[in-house]
Amino acid sequence: MSIRKPFLIPVTLATFLVGTPAWAITGAELLKQFNRDADQTLELPEVIDAATKLFAQIDLDDGHALEHKETEGRLTDADWKAFNKDNDNAIEMNEWLAAVRQRFNEADASKLAVQELDSPAGQLLIKLIIK
Repeated sequence: MSIRKPFLIPVTLATFLVGTPAWAITGAELLKQFNRDADQTLELPEVIDAATKLFAQIDLDDGHALEHKETEGRLTDADWKAFNKDNDNAIEMNEWLAAVRQRFNEADASKLAVQELDSPAGQLLIKLIIK
């Protein structure tokens, strides 16, 4: 038994580090990063700006469209069906921003404060704006 205990701590820590997505961030942390006007909320233009930058970062082949593997963990298969309007197996910028706008509106229709960003709907939005 004593042989296994020291082994559990590194394994548990490694599982936590590997299993935690990069976008696991609190609403307060997100506001510090992206709130440009210091009003403690995110407005749609701030979110669109962040989402546009993320699109460029995850577009690994610079094809000006995201392939399924590039959105893994961010968009579900159902999201792909809903947002890939032209059915071309790629999410173009206009489709990406449509997803961002929809998730923004699902979290709140005007401004996102910490509470909205920390909500389940806000957390879905966060996946589309930070790496």
